[in-house]
Amino acid sequence: MGPGAPENALARQELLQGNQREAWDETVCLGCSVEGRPISATRLGTGPEVTLFLGVVHGDEPAGERLLGNLVELLRKKRELLKGRTAVILPIVNPDGLARRGRTNARGVDINRSFPTEDWGGEPAGSRYWGGRKPGSEPETQAIMEALVLFRPAKIVTIHAPLHSVNYDGPAEGLAAAMSEKNRYPLAPDIGYPTPGSFGTYAGKELKIPTITLELPDGPPERLWLANREALVEALVYSRSQHSQSSTYYTFAAEAAGRKRFIAVDKAGYSLYWFRNGKLAGRFDVATGICGCTPEGHFRVSDREANRRLPSGKLLEQRLSTELGDYWLGLDVRHHITGVQFGIHGTDQPESVGSQSSRGCVRLCNQDLKTFYDDVPVGTEVWIFREADLAGPVPETGG
Repeated sequence: MGPGAPENALARQELLQGNQREAWDETVCLGCSVEGRPISATRLGTGPEVTLFLGVVHGDEPAGERLLGNLVELLRKKRELLKGRTAVILPIVNPDGLARRGRTNARGVDINRSFPTEDWGGEPAGSRYWGGRKPGSEPETQAIMEALVLFRPAKIVTIHAPLHSVNYDGPAEGLAAAMSEKNRYPLAPDIGYPTPGSFGTYAGKELKIPTITLELPDGPPERLWLANREALVEALVYSRSQHSQSSTYYTFAAEAAGRKRFIAVDKAGYSLYWFRNGKLAGRFDVATGICGCTPEGHFRVSDREANRRLPSGKLLEQRLSTELGDYWLGLDVRHHITGVQFGIHGTDQPESVGSQSSRGCVRLCNQDLKTFYDDVPVGTEVWIFREADLAGPVPETGG
């Protein structure tokens, strides 16, 4: 199944939501290759910080399968590494290419040039770097995009060869440096030639997910594993908040300075901060999206409504309409595949607050949202952020 089926994608998110507390170690099928081979990921752990690992995007670069297989076994033995974390490991993205030891998939498409980026295209059919008939056309490409929808990773590592470097895209310089310290590979912010339609551009530069392309040198699998074992573990446990001198709260406060109204959401801390006239006016516990799927960035309130209900008809819409609580603050951001609008809304299910339990919206108790709902007009700025590196206690509310 590809990302073009939003209702199926949402249904699978619901299934993951129902299973995530019980299933510490499970296999998730993300689709099939052109020739019908399954493309499956192993999910280990149930923590909120999700790291996605990808191997064998190119079938003539088989070492990634061995490395990621070793990583799976290591994490099964050392479960403590997954405290508060989830590893999603997809060792073979391109099984057809692997079967024939060829770079491309069975249609001759370079999967790492086939993503729907702004710079997609340029190479003719039959060339080494052909990106396909249209962006995202290949089932292998769609399987990776499906993984982004289902798991919403905080960071991504994809394994390639043979350039012997730690390449990075998006906000990943710190992660790349931390991995380079472990495997002693050179840092490479640029590999030196254009890569239109690449996964690094799609996930790192356009979706702003920290994305590492770990380029292995030539060598036997055992030596490559020994050289990269600690680097892969570092990718899993790395947290930007632990490597930053900034304080999330004081960063929020600086953003709020000079603004009459401002909302900040700390996903890692399950907290919403409400600022009025540049001062903190309240902090509230919230729930966020399953597998981290609540979007991050600067947004604005685009619409607001009390007792909002969605049109009846489809079962999913009927279910959603009962979960929006008494108040709704819609944001000017939608799911990049399903088109569903994200927002901040109330809930009469207080037991869900403080966890990843929504379909991507920020959810808080009806009574909490009621305390500031009337003072949040359309146009109010909202910043949704992941880190929770508080330098000290949040000051007393006021203003």
